[in-house]
Amino acid sequence: MVLSLTFDLHKLDEKFSYEYRDLLESVKLPGCVPIHGSDFPNHFQDRRNEAYKIFVFSSKRLHVADGIIVDSFMDLEPGAFEDLKKGGKGKPPIYFIGPLIRSVSDCGVDEFECLRWLDKQPNESVLYVSFNSGGTLSNQ
Repeated sequence: MVLSLTFDLHKLDEKFSYEYRDLLESVKLPGCVPIHGSDFPNHFQDRRNEAYKIFVFSSKRLHVADGIIVDSFMDLEPGAFEDLKKGGKGKPPIYFIGPLIRSVSDCGVDEFECLRWLDKQPNESVLYVSFNSGGTLSNQ
């Protein structure tokens, strides 16, 4: 749902001139349940904030990505999943690879298909990675 919001943020920024928390009606994002502006992420609540401006700029630039990897799966958000998966409307391909769960077993890093894919990418490729509050990284 946050990715859907990010795709549409620049359009919402043009449509509304006041703070999202002050919206009288819920915002309908493609494939998502309606969301009230006060439920937008905190960094979207102050439109004068530099972080918000960076998100709007990034929203305008998402279409230039070759693809986006999302740690999610269809059963979690089926509507958003279906809308993002069909692409179009300036959306790059979306790859749902979740849930990625780090186990405490001694499994080797090379066991994960997504990591083998990453190893095959050209030098100087750019990969944006965002971990939610439950994300972890190994020492490797």
